[in-house]
Amino acid sequence: MAGSSENGVVDPIVGLNELRGVRWTDMAIEDLGTLGGSHSMAAGINSRGQVVGFALNQTPDPFSMYYFRIFGVGNGTQTRAVMWDKDNTIHDLGTLGTGNDSWGDFVNERGQVAGFSYTSSFPDPITGLPPTHPFLWDPNSGTHGKMFDVGTLGGSSAGSEIPNMQGALNNLGHIVGGSYLADDQNFHPFFWEEGKPIRDLGTLGGSCGTAEAINDADEVVGRADVSGPCAGLIAVSS
Repeated sequence: MAGSSENGVVDPIVGLNELRGVRWTDMAIEDLGTLGGSHSMAAGINSRGQVVGFALNQTPDPFSMYYFRIFGVGNGTQTRAVMWDKDNTIHDLGTLGTGNDSWGDFVNERGQVAGFSYTSSFPDPITGLPPTHPFLWDPNSGTHGKMFDVGTLGGSSAGSEIPNMQGALNNLGHIVGGSYLADDQNFHPFFWEEGKPIRDLGTLGGSCGTAEAINDADEVVGRADVSGPCAGLIAVSS
């Protein structure tokens, strides 16, 4: 299993205990460490023992995905999507464009990773945050792996950074989730595979929806409004 644990050390920036990404093997807990910063968290694991999540480094960042987006603190450090190998070696997966932060959510059996990343270090005038796009990181592309930009459905942001929109990755490298439309108010579920444009999966007649899981047959489940503006989403499948 993989997850996170407090270590009993207080982070002076937020006054809370530090978090560490951890792996449990044979009922023993392993501290996966950080990139030099105060926190890390494990979000996904595959059968090869590869763990993905995020780790903080020591580079100051006023829009840190961990410090700023969660706690509203502007004196934090960069958040980076990472992979830990079975021997606990940590790898910084990088970011999209000129973004400073990224966050890993899923890893499949091929070692591909899905998550989301800032694409710029400057905030969007509408959202007040740097634009955020989902990514697929492929270990077999480029010299040390490559991060592919999934894009959006016209809005400034998409992916798990939207509240309650976790999304998913299957073993084919296909990604689903939620994306804002051009108005940056309404959002729709999307489907993406490498080499093809991101696809809007639509709703049940309402303004909002999100895709939350996908299997290797590309069957998708999620939630969608049935009418009117964004409201209570109901379960759907396609």
